[in-house]
Amino acid sequence: MIPTKGALVLADFKTRVGKRVLISLSHGGKPVPFGATATLLENSTHSNNEGVVGLEGEVYLSGVPQSGALHVKWGDKSGQQCTSHFILPELLVEQNATPAISSLSSICQ
Repeated sequence: MIPTKGALVLADFKTRVGKRVLISLSHGGKPVPFGATATLLENSTHSNNEGVVGLEGEVYLSGVPQSGALHVKWGDKSGQQCTSHFILPELLVEQNATPAISSLSSICQ
């Protein structure tokens, strides 16, 4: 079916409700490897909210809850994946201002 001029089409969008966050991840005293995949865990299962780890172990995600966990993986072996638990800091945001990006460091175990 192809909509014609003036037709209304139902579109279903999955939205992410939560905060924007930049997390610096470390594992074994060093930054998590570049290119690792960090996936937000929801109710102990992987979600579709994931990001790629940067050069210094940082990952940016949006739609992040106040607290939770990330599963980080850079290989298939047990030593090439870890989990990081986090609690975001409370940020004071003025009304009508662009919401800030939370920034924190977390150890991945």
